Amino acid sequence: MWSHSSTKRARFRRPLFAALAVLFVVAATVVVGPRTASWAGPFDLPKGDDPIIGDLGGVPVSVPVNYIHLVTEYDGDPSVFDPERRKWTPPVRTFASKINSLPLMVHLPDFAPRTPENEASYYRTQKSIAAPIEWLPIGISASTSLNLSDEKLESGNLYDQNKKIEGLSKFRNKRYDLKAETIYGLTEYRSEEIVHYPSGPATKKERLFFFTDSGKDVAFIECNANGEPFEESRRNVCTHRFSLYPAIKAEVSLQYDARTLSQWMEYQRKARELILSFRVQPSKGAGIPARQQK
Repeated sequence: MWSHSSTKRARFRRPLFAALAVLFVVAATVVVGPRTASWAGPFDLPKGDDPIIGDLGGVPVSVPVNYIHLVTEYDGDPSVFDPERRKWTPPVRTFASKINSLPLMVHLPDFAPRTPENEASYYRTQKSIAAPIEWLPIGISASTSLNLSDEKLESGNLYDQNKKIEGLSKFRNKRYDLKAETIYGLTEYRSEEIVHYPSGPATKKERLFFFTDSGKDVAFIECNANGEPFEESRRNVCTHRFSLYPAIKAEVSLQYDARTLSQWMEYQRKARELILSFRVQPSKGAGIPARQQK
């Protein structure tokens, strides 16, 4: 039987779900845009041959389009959620076009792009949360989207755990406890708090991990930890950040769940190698049409 509070929650969810659906449609429209002939939908394989090119963190890159997942954003582009973007005509991209955000998707464990041979695996993953871990989203932030200061990049201590823990504790108003033992070479902090929802109290758990190299914190992994056991639940999504500097002035973000936390170092190594392989020596005045860029 519905209670009064349940009815209120249901009324709240309906407009929320509707808004999320609208955002998805807008994003899908932006992704497809005028490329309808090349893209059948936001989760279909790209069929064009034009690579994504531009200046990624001060370095010219050319990325095969079947590595791309959703929208590549450049300096000066309207937001992907701006309705006006549907009427916007992107300029011809060149190796001088500064890339703010480059989203990739790779197959595991080979880090291959989407192909006709592995597309069945891709669609299977989209349909079932119980599917095996076969795909890894990789986000790259550079230019105006880069949140790492020049000071941090130059020092190499990108994710200073003392400052990071202090800042997150104040911002989130919670305590993070340092664990005595490391896990997979990572320093671990845990937090646990009781959150009071209308339906009743619930425990919210987080785990933070730092990788330290030569006294500097060079990688940071943040995981939800509400699913039990921690390393057996797909609910425990982790965001793993590291930098490509000085090779490329950019930050990389990987997203996977705690079931593969043990492979974090391999993921980081392969992601770095893949992204650096996109570097090119462009010919003067090289550019490509905007068809694959919107």
